Amino acid sequence: MKKTYVLTILFFSLLVCCKGIKEIEIVKTIEFNTGFVEVYWRFKGIYYDKDYKQEVIYFSDLGQSAECLFPKKIGKSCIKMFNLQGKLLDTIPLINVVNEFNPRKIAFIYPYSKDTIFCGKHTENKIVVINHKGDIYHTINMDTMLPDSLENLYSINQRNNPYQERNSSKILLHPMLNYRESLLKENKSDFNLMDGYELYYKTVHNSPYFFELKNIFSDKINYDFKYYDFYKKHFSIEDVAMSKNSYFKELNNFIFILANSKNLILKIDPENFELLNEISIKSKHTDIGYSFTFEEKFNDAENKKSLYTGRICELFYNEKTEQYFVIVMHSAKNEEEYDSYNEFDFRPFSVIIYNENFENPKEYSFEAHRYICRNAFMSQEGLWMQRKPEKMTKENYGTQIFDLIKFN
Repeated sequence: MKKTYVLTILFFSLLVCCKGIKEIEIVKTIEFNTGFVEVYWRFKGIYYDKDYKQEVIYFSDLGQSAECLFPKKIGKSCIKMFNLQGKLLDTIPLINVVNEFNPRKIAFIYPYSKDTIFCGKHTENKIVVINHKGDIYHTINMDTMLPDSLENLYSINQRNNPYQERNSSKILLHPMLNYRESLLKENKSDFNLMDGYELYYKTVHNSPYFFELKNIFSDKINYDFKYYDFYKKHFSIEDVAMSKNSYFKELNNFIFILANSKNLILKIDPENFELLNEISIKSKHTDIGYSFTFEEKFNDAENKKSLYTGRICELFYNEKTEQYFVIVMHSAKNEEEYDSYNEFDFRPFSVIIYNENFENPKEYSFEAHRYICRNAFMSQEGLWMQRKPEKMTKENYGTQIFDLIKFN
């Protein structure tokens, strides 16, 4: 009887101890005094800089800085580079890029080093390279590389930073087909908008996914289209309109394509562009993905589906722990719930952690209005996420706060 009593006490003691262990802990907090109203997920990131000999976090502003909120101050287009202690390392002007492209047309800003920063133009096939002074010293015009039939049809996809192999002169881009009615009519007298959608998506369905550029700093750039059968293998013509908004990342010496309209991540060999694995992502807290018909697309019903759906919004790899981190945004039940989240920014989300083979998933759920799940980055220390900003005042404007999260 005494033994049973002792074992019972031990069991409840262990239970209390386990309950006391937090699944998610904040290990470290950094304040980045950018001077920007907000940091947009497409124009921020992290890379290892050889000159600084450390990881560098960069945030880009295209003239909409927090200084514009207050009298007698003007926002400046620039990139600000910080270390992981929150110290400002450099400010790189973007005025030449803005004058060249127009802020609304900038598709990506991607620092390879502080003197080699790639800037791409959305809706056109043009990339410029700037140094730390903001001077444009190299231009890549891809229109000269495309066949006449495609010159006005392709453009850089604004969702993707280019994948450039370190210590090489190769860039990989995901081109995007533009909807150009004049190019798709083919002199049909009975052509209408519905015909245009259907013909457009059929054209996308037969298009390659990657555009590879080699010897980018030479007078003669080598180029080639890759992965021609991506859409055909993985998407029907009906849902290709969603898959064309997929984007890719280079992690752990592989290429991963994130299909944000489905619950799929595709693992690609960067040498021969063969599919290595098709990974299905499942969450305990939300459905992932959606589909629609041409009629729904035509009537704009697809827009609401895409806004409310659960979706894969990020993928990271931690080299130290050899784990993949998938961030999944939870779905909104209706328009009222969606509006309460302030669009995408403050929705509830999950971080699902997998081993190197995408096995043994462990899911961590975050409540709404806590973090901006799209504003996250992976450093050598782990996963960082931006806190929801407080109400902006003269005392705290232009400061972005990131937490280093430990997952137990």
